[in-house]
Amino acid sequence: MAQIRAIEQVTGKKFRTFELDNTYPAAWGPEGIEARVAALCARAVDAVQSGYNILIVSDRLVASERVALPALLAPAVMLNILGDIWYASSTATTQREPDWAAALAVPTAKLHLYGKREARRGRKMGHITIVAPTLDQARADAARVAAALGMEAPE
Repeated sequence: MAQIRAIEQVTGKKFRTFELDNTYPAAWGPEGIEARVAALCARAVDAVQSGYNILIVSDRLVASERVALPALLAPAVMLNILGDIWYASSTATTQREPDWAAALAVPTAKLHLYGKREARRGRKMGHITIVAPTLDQARADAARVAAALGMEAPE
């Protein structure tokens, strides 16, 4: 784990890690799970938008007064949305709105746009999270979403 945390120095800052604490006060009881998941998701989005590309979800702060979230809520795949998909091809100069309806026709897909005013090639505009009962389904659904948006399917 120490090697992963030090990857920024090893790779010349090509990879950056951000640690997300998945614990919450035990006094919050079962209701704390939903609140902590929401906060964890918000911090993850902020970290990715800030240029971190390896997120470490940690329960290192577990103590008698702090409990950790369950290890896995559901398998998920995240597709980064770059400004490139606003263009019909790599040589196109005019923009068009991506086909969000086609992407969101996949029921496991959730769209998260960051509210940026201008799409540019290579600019991160948002992401789509695919949460499914199995990892195989999440991957298959991610491939369907990517195809609908003209993106490369994840591996």
